[in-house]
Amino acid sequence: MVKPDTKVDIELRELNDEGVVVEDGIFSTCNVLINQYSAAYATERLTGKKAEDVLTVNPIELFGDLKSAADKMAVDKSKLEDKPDSFELKIIKIQRRELAELNQEFF
Repeated sequence: MVKPDTKVDIELRELNDEGVVVEDGIFSTCNVLINQYSAAYATERLTGKKAEDVLTVNPIELFGDLKSAADKMAVDKSKLEDKPDSFELKIIKIQRRELAELNQEFF
């Protein structure tokens, strides 16, 4: 389950106006970090979700701005400018780091 301080591996697929995946549309695999620096939209949309969950998102809001979204998705900014709320997000893997306990075993 997605919680604070979690890395979420995702797939993003472009959707058409009817909410159907565009066959030759934008497809990207990337990750989102849920922490104090995350966009509020990402935290709100992903917290509580689990692997294999699918939802519709706006990638610009998910990553905080157009440049960040384009960089994370490895696409040209112009391809994202006119596509609000038009991507299917599928959670592939959820990773959470836990600090090791500082005890005799650690050393």
